[in-house]
Amino acid sequence: MNIWVDLSNAPHVNFFQQLLKDWKEEGHTVIVTARPLSNTIQLLERNNINFHEIGRHYGKSKLAKILGLLVRGIQLWRFLRCKKIDVAISQSSFYSPLVAWMLRCDCVYTNDNEFAKGNYVGFIFAQKVLLPEALKQWASTKFFRKKVIYYSGVKEGIYLHNTFGKVRHFANSTEDNHIFFRPEPWTAEYHQKNNFGFSSLLEGLANKYIITVLPRGDEQALFFKALNNSRIRVQETALTIMEIIEQCDVFIGGGGSMSREFSFLGVKTLSTYQGELLAVDSYLVEKKVMKHIKTINVETVSQALEEIEESFATESLRNDGKKSYNLVKHSINFT
Repeated sequence: MNIWVDLSNAPHVNFFQQLLKDWKEEGHTVIVTARPLSNTIQLLERNNINFHEIGRHYGKSKLAKILGLLVRGIQLWRFLRCKKIDVAISQSSFYSPLVAWMLRCDCVYTNDNEFAKGNYVGFIFAQKVLLPEALKQWASTKFFRKKVIYYSGVKEGIYLHNTFGKVRHFANSTEDNHIFFRPEPWTAEYHQKNNFGFSSLLEGLANKYIITVLPRGDEQALFFKALNNSRIRVQETALTIMEIIEQCDVFIGGGGSMSREFSFLGVKTLSTYQGELLAVDSYLVEKKVMKHIKTINVETVSQALEEIEESFATESLRNDGKKSYNLVKHSINFT
């Protein structure tokens, strides 16, 4: 079987890494395409995954996103039209279902963000839609509900259920506590452009913590480097999850998969997501493996950090991840 996997953002590399290996070991041919958004290309190269770079990110505005969907969609179709693709699968790539329809092949679409407008492209054109059970109430009222297959837990458990991080004990009195900070995506529709609020936050926290910023691109890297604070360093190359977890006492994330990844692995995790909280994030907050605040300043964040407790993902969460991994792995079968 010829399988096409489109990776449109950095978290998708982790999601598919083991799946790609398993499918190849089963004798399938796997073609991977990717676009240069965030750290996607760096992570693919670091993990020695063969891929074809096609297209780019087309900006934050709705018009630019629609135009980008059409332009990159045509580019992907031109590249794939002679590849005899049998099935396409992606996590949150809005291009994949549309191009699969153009190629006349089956498509599996997965997503865990109920607010992503591009979901409707996937829901219309894909034959199977995989969603976490946290979205069941939301999806049950939609016209596409007959296509949906629900998986247990969160998508991060799908690829982390066999991973056990090395988490150091947190002590507020220790000056060397290390915070890793992942800014929110500045190209996201929910981004409120309060970048200077985050810079003042980091400068305040740097009096007590060592901070590593994990930028989503060159613009963010330059912005945080300009703080010129010896206790705030900006990571210039992509790091793997295990490379981060060996140094990380606390993770602060402005939204996205990284916050869920580190909360799942037992790192004290604070989400500063400024949009309406996703159902999967609410699920982890309810499980007490993540804390969420929306008022961002040194006082509120410091208080939240004192309240966070280390809490490894429960055995049930890990078991959910294992079951869901097998569900995704076999979802490519349409016979």
